[in-house]
Amino acid sequence: MSEFYEVVALEYRNANYEFVSKEPQKITVAERDSISFDYIVEQGGVKYKLRQIIIGYNSLMYSITYTATEDKFDTYLGDLQKIVDSFRFR
Repeated sequence: MSEFYEVVALEYRNANYEFVSKEPQKITVAERDSISFDYIVEQGGVKYKLRQIIIGYNSLMYSITYTATEDKFDTYLGDLQKIVDSFRFR
């Protein structure tokens, strides 16, 4: 998973995305080791904050991305957590 993150992070840095933290946070989603990282993108004069969660399962990578304007980001984190908590693999 760290190799996948490095590829994604390089691509995002080349696109001038601003990372909020230097390293991804290790989390667990659906009983799988996962990572989460936040970054900021400006488009059309508006700043958006994104949280990307990457989950590895059966040699595949799954991504959940939450996006909100920077000022509303924290408002809907509870909803994101409900979505993440409902994620299951068969």
